[in-house]
Amino acid sequence: MERILLRKLCTNFMEMKGDIISMDMQLKNYQITLSQINKTLGNRNMSTAEYLSKCIFSVAIGTNDYITNYLFPQFYTTSRIFTPQQYAVVLNQQLSQQLQTLYKSGARKFALFGLTALGNIPMQRSSCGSGSNGSACVDNINNTTQLFNVGLKSLVAQLNTNLTNATSIFINASGIESIPPIASKVANVSCCETLLNLICVPFGKICSNRTNYKYWDGVHPTDALYAVYGERAYKAQSSSDVYPFDVNQLAQV
Repeated sequence: MERILLRKLCTNFMEMKGDIISMDMQLKNYQITLSQINKTLGNRNMSTAEYLSKCIFSVAIGTNDYITNYLFPQFYTTSRIFTPQQYAVVLNQQLSQQLQTLYKSGARKFALFGLTALGNIPMQRSSCGSGSNGSACVDNINNTTQLFNVGLKSLVAQLNTNLTNATSIFINASGIESIPPIASKVANVSCCETLLNLICVPFGKICSNRTNYKYWDGVHPTDALYAVYGERAYKAQSSSDVYPFDVNQLAQV
C-alpha cells in the first residue's frame, strides 16, 4: 500500500484536468507533492530524497508549444521572432532549467519523450490541404518539430554528464510511430467526428474500430498508439527507439 501511495504522489504533479498547465506551474504544484510525501513518510527510516531517487519522472512536453503557438502564426508571433532552429533551442534551454529544478528537489531519473511527427496529425493535415503542396507542408512541419527532438537528445547527453547521480533517457516517439504496425493505421482522419478537425463533437460519430486509427481526435493519439509508445519505451525493440537505453534499464540504475 505504501509503495502505491508514494508512486501516486510522485506523479500527481503531472496530472491535468481540463486546462493546459505550463511546466512551471506543474513545478509549483510539485512542491505541494513534496510536502505530502514528507508528511506521509514522517519519521520513517527512508528520507524523501531516497524515495524520490527511486521514482522515474516521465516528461512529455512541447506539443502545445508548436501546434497552439509556433505553428499558429494567425494568433502568435513566435514564428516571426524565431527561426525553427532558434525556437527549438529556446524550448530545450527552458526545459533544461526546469529539469534542473526537479533535480534540485530530489529527482534523479528522467524519461524524456520526444515530439511525435506533428505534421501528420489530422488537424495539421487539414490545414496543409492535399496534393504535392500539402505533402510539402506536412514535411515542413515535421522537419521543424524534429529540430526540437534533436536538441532534446543532445540535452539528455548533457544532463547525464553534468548532473551527479542522475540519469536521463530520450524516447524517440516520432521514430516509434513510423514502424510498420503503426504506420499502417489510419492517420489522415480522426476516429471521432470532430469540430474544426480538432475536438470531438459531443455524441458525434466514432469509428467502429479505434485500434485501426492513429488519432482519436484532431490532435491526440488513440490508446492503441500510446500502447506502442509505452511498450517500446519500456523495452526498446530497436536502437533508434531510445537513447542511451530504455525505461526498463533506467529502473535498474
